[in-house]
Amino acid sequence: MNDPNPPLLAVARTPVGSGRRSDRILCELLALNQEMIVQLRLEGKSIGGTTDFIEVMIAQHEQAAERLRAQLKHHASSASRARIVSLNSPLTG
Repeated sequence: MNDPNPPLLAVARTPVGSGRRSDRILCELLALNQEMIVQLRLEGKSIGGTTDFIEVMIAQHEQAAERLRAQLKHHASSASRARIVSLNSPLTG
């Protein structure tokens, strides 16, 4: 039987070509924030509407998720630049 709400950590993926541990950690944190957003929305629906507290918590987790996405994008572009520099460097080959 398939779980209709599988934990997002089970499907969190590290960006292609990245073996850096920091990228994996960022992906896991992003998945946790996204899972928390889903759970908070479900909680709000189960009590017949969101409370101010739940709305604030959702907003905070959405902001954190956006920052993590930006950080992952920055990591990916930094890794790409580092590979280009090392390939073009006369000292490395």
